[in-house]
Amino acid sequence: MRIAALVAAVALGVTLASPAFAEDPSAPVVRSKPPWGALTDTVGAAEIILRQLCLPAIVEQRPVSDLAYALWLVASPPKSAGAAASDRVWRLASINPVYAVAWSDGSCSTFVDRGPADKLRAMADLVIRARPEQFRLESTTPLEGGTVKRSVYCGGSSVARYAVTITTPTDRPRRGTRALASTVYKASADGFCSSDTAPLSPSDQSSGSGQGKGLHLVRPAGVGGCVFRKLPEAVNRAALEAVMAHGDIGRVLREPVASVWPRCTGLPYSASDAALVGSVFSLYMRMVAATSLESQINIPQRQLDSAWSAATPEEKAPYLAGARSFLAADRTVATAKLDAVAPLQQRLGPPAESLDPRILQIMHSYYSATALSELAEIDLASRGASAMMDK
Repeated sequence: MRIAALVAAVALGVTLASPAFAEDPSAPVVRSKPPWGALTDTVGAAEIILRQLCLPAIVEQRPVSDLAYALWLVASPPKSAGAAASDRVWRLASINPVYAVAWSDGSCSTFVDRGPADKLRAMADLVIRARPEQFRLESTTPLEGGTVKRSVYCGGSSVARYAVTITTPTDRPRRGTRALASTVYKASADGFCSSDTAPLSPSDQSSGSGQGKGLHLVRPAGVGGCVFRKLPEAVNRAALEAVMAHGDIGRVLREPVASVWPRCTGLPYSASDAALVGSVFSLYMRMVAATSLESQINIPQRQLDSAWSAATPEEKAPYLAGARSFLAADRTVATAKLDAVAPLQQRLGPPAESLDPRILQIMHSYYSATALSELAEIDLASRGASAMMDK
């Protein structure tokens, strides 16, 4: 329950680490207006599937079936798109067959059987490059005896990287070659994008050296930082991914934190200890939010922290009140209103009117987590945790 309360306490904005995560995948599925234009526009139909289904499904980890329903796609037999029985296929009504394929390996493809290949390729290129993950074209290679060409794009978020391919026929295609095949999937260590797109190591993220893929994150301090450094890299990465994907970070961290907590604090572990939860879980939320803000508006974490340090007691008060309500077990958790971020945002520089509202939400969440971390560390230090903090 404390972990659920923490999620509410930081307003869940940290899960907006990139605009890709702006929508809550747990929200009720709402259908858009039927895409009537797709009936006669093959390129437009393919764009719907690539932009609104496959990319969000993989990069934002949203349920493919929900997206298909919302976009008025109709389930089709797997063999209609050349897929296996273990794969799922949907078709969008269009003058030419246009499919979405959710493969059993976790990837998602946009297939167009017939249509203007050059226009389909140009559309896919624009859609991929428009994503906030900053996909870039890595290579274009002729395949199948020069009858098709495949382009590979690499990009990603702070904790995971992705590959997207575009395959279209050349001017001498074989009979039956699809006009477009575009596949989105999470990059592997030995597949496409492997040389530059492995998920970023949490230890690299927190080095403060500026060498971790261009990020400038502050080395985690205090009890939370001690726990972070003692946990295996795989656990830290899983926790960061859970924050990004609205996952269960409590499930990821509960047992690993229990094993290292006494070594960092000299205190017994208790899952109901609000200060324990606040010090550890807010660290991951701050890291995700800081990464997003640096990548999107070029404000590093040290600048975010400087604005907090320079803030007046009145400016900090709404965030500290929310943190105190979390730490007080007998009170309902309260959260600061979004307008509390205004004075801190002004200290950071960019005019509020020039920012996407989601950026302000991420800032708000960063400072909610910052206040919680600050008070949780004070609470733990008052119980003697500071004596063991970095041992």
